Amino acid sequence: MKHLKIVTIQNLLLENNCSRDLGKSQVLGQLDEQLEEEIKQEILLTVKKAQKQKSDIFNFGEMVNMADKHVWKNIETSWEKDIFPETEVHVNVEAIIRRTGMTTKSYINK
Repeated sequence: MKHLKIVTIQNLLLENNCSRDLGKSQVLGQLDEQLEEEIKQEILLTVKKAQKQKSDIFNFGEMVNMADKHVWKNIETSWEKDIFPETEVHVNVEAIIRRTGMTTKSYINK
C-alpha cells in the first residue's frame, strides 16, 4: 500500500519558561525534532488503542478502497475485525516552529 502523508504542523511558540535561546536556529531545530517525536508517539498510541478496540476510526479502510477497489472487495468484510488490528502503521510528522513570540532573554538565566 502507498504511504500517506497525513499532517504537516506549523507551530507558534507563545511562552518560554526555560533558559534556551530561541534566537538560535539550532535551538529551534531541536525543539522541532522534539515536537515531531512527541506528536508521533501520541498518534501511534492512539492508533494502537483503536486497533486494540478493532475500530478503524481513521477510515484507513476507505483509503484502501480508494487506492485499490479490487483489493478492498476481497478484504472489506474482515477489515476491522482481522486486518486493521494487525496493520503496521508508519507515522511521519514534520513540525516547524514558525514564530517564537517574545524573544527577550529569560529571567531564569539572570
